[in-house]
Amino acid sequence: DGCEVIEEAVPVNALGVAEEVWITSSTREMVPVIEIDGRAVADGSPGPVFQRLWAQYHSYRQQHCPEAP
Repeated sequence: DGCEVIEEAVPVNALGVAEEVWITSSTREMVPVIEIDGRAVADGSPGPVFQRLWAQYHSYRQQHCPEAP
């Protein structure tokens, strides 16, 4: 859907100026990071890219994994 994905190590100092930060894993799915070391990421709320991807993921999961919690 037009999102470029790059998997690479991110320097810690880059996180302080990020517009959005989130973590993905098989056990936690997608989690927005709204604070790092007591400082808000952007405005301190999940950003628009996270919200869009979470909605798409949730929709996919409901369609293809109806038994998932």
